Amino acid sequence: MMHRDVSRPGLAALAFAVAAAISVAPVSAQDSTSNKDAEAAAEPDGREASGRASMAGSRMGLSQGVDRLLIEVHKRQKELTEAEREVVRREAAVLELEVMIEERIAALEADRAAIEERITAWEVQDGDRIKKLSRVYSAMPPARAARLLSDLELDLAVSVLGGMKQKESAKVLAVIDPKRALVLSRRLARPLATD
Repeated sequence: MMHRDVSRPGLAALAFAVAAAISVAPVSAQDSTSNKDAEAAAEPDGREASGRASMAGSRMGLSQGVDRLLIEVHKRQKELTEAEREVVRREAAVLELEVMIEERIAALEADRAAIEERITAWEVQDGDRIKKLSRVYSAMPPARAARLLSDLELDLAVSVLGGMKQKESAKVLAVIDPKRALVLSRRLARPLATD
C-alpha cells in the first residue's frame, strides 16, 4: 500500500478508509441472497454459513462507512469548488483594479506632459519678458535703474541684471547700495545660492 503525505490529519484517515473500502468490493443484496442459498445447500452443518453471514454483515457496515466517507469527500469537494470560485472572483477583481490603475497612470502621464508643456511655454515667455525688461533698464540712466533694481525682488533683479550687457550692468552696480550690489553680484555668479 502506498503512503501519501497528507497535510490535514482528517484527510489522511479519509484517504486510508477510501483505499481500504475500494480494495473490498461491496456485495449486492441479490448476490448475498444467492450466496446464502448456495452456502446452506453446500454446508449442512451451518458452520461455514454463519461465518459467511458475519462477513456479509461486516461488508454491510463497511458499505455504510464508505457511504459516510463518500459524503465527506463530496462535502469537501463542494468546499474546494466554492473556494476556487472565490479565487476566480478575486482574480477578476484584481485584474479590473489593474486595468483601472493603468488607465489612471496613463491619464496622470498625459496631465504631467501637458503641465511640462505649459511650464516650458511660461519659461519661454518669461525669458522673453526678462529680455525686454533688461533692454528697458539698459536704456535708463544708471542711477535710476539702480533705484528701481533696489526695490525689485532679488530673483527678478538678478535676472534683469543678467540680461543686460556687461558694461551697462557694471554702471548700475556702481551706483546701487553696496550691500544690495554685493548680494546681486553673488547671485549673478552663483544663481542657485540662497543668501
